[in-house]
Amino acid sequence: MIITIGREYGSGGHFIAQELAKKLNIPCFDKEIIEEVVKKGDFAQVYVENNEECSIPSFLSFDYEGISNPERLFLDEYSVIKQLAKQGDCIIVGRCADYVLQDRDDLVKIFIEAPIQDKVNRAITYYGLDETKAEDIINKTNKKRAKYYNYFTDRKWGRSDCYDLVINSSIGIEETCDIIAQYALAKCKKHK
Repeated sequence: MIITIGREYGSGGHFIAQELAKKLNIPCFDKEIIEEVVKKGDFAQVYVENNEECSIPSFLSFDYEGISNPERLFLDEYSVIKQLAKQGDCIIVGRCADYVLQDRDDLVKIFIEAPIQDKVNRAITYYGLDETKAEDIINKTNKKRAKYYNYFTDRKWGRSDCYDLVINSSIGIEETCDIIAQYALAKCKKHK
């Protein structure tokens, strides 16, 4: 079972993925993907942290081989995601993983959203954002994620027809985990 989690900034997607991994007793990969990409040696850690999931090519960013740094970073993450999925059951957060692994029968594609006030409250509480700036940062981050996802896939970020399950996390982290776990187990059981 491979579960991919796309998420709006502030929806709690990272926390939900971690809790779901504990509940299902499988590994969760999020920031660990950055470490694996850095090991490949094409990019420094600070570049990957600042540019993954949000940077798309501009006309100035192409190298002599005709590949931009954002495209090269996407390909490195693509390779890491494929390798992690080969290792066995896991959860992979973001990074177009649902698209990268679309050919797998054991794939469960999840998207987590939440009302803006819930995202603002979470951003203030967990990320230490200033209340007056939180909504702006949330909107900008989600626009970048959507632009990135839409550029590198043939899909639209957050649209229900791109996922197996779209869930509103305002019901709570634990409750959201329970629903996702139940769905994922049922889907994988059906496809065995």
